[in-house]
Amino acid sequence: MLGSAQKAWMEEELATSEAEFMIWLNPSQWMGISNDSWSRFTHERDELVQMFGDLGWLDRMCIISGDRHELNIDTGGGNECGGFPVFQFASLDSRWTDKPHTGYDTGPGTPGNNRYGTMRIRDEGGVQAITGTGYATSTHTGSL
Repeated sequence: MLGSAQKAWMEEELATSEAEFMIWLNPSQWMGISNDSWSRFTHERDELVQMFGDLGWLDRMCIISGDRHELNIDTGGGNECGGFPVFQFASLDSRWTDKPHTGYDTGPGTPGNNRYGTMRIRDEGGVQAITGTGYATSTHTGSL
């Protein structure tokens, strides 16, 4: 999915970063099971989780994921591949599946058009507060 050059670049960036938290914008489903999700690249996904752990990122990162065509939030409890939060913010204006993905610990997702999410990042003087919020049309569906 990434290739050796991209993984080496990512490892170098993460090893030398002074960031407090990482939000990885990922165009493919991290927890998905479709043909174009990370489930087809399990060895590489496992390598990335190992790298995130070795570099101390697993407890200070999240993923905003696309390509599922539904809205979901996982606190990390349903993410068997790293245990960090995953925000599935997709399906703003696209076709969707009839069967919501049930692996997210906030409950089954909401497929359909007009699903989206927002991330709010506040720096409170040494403590960063990061909140992801999902919406179906203008209705708040959940936050983490």
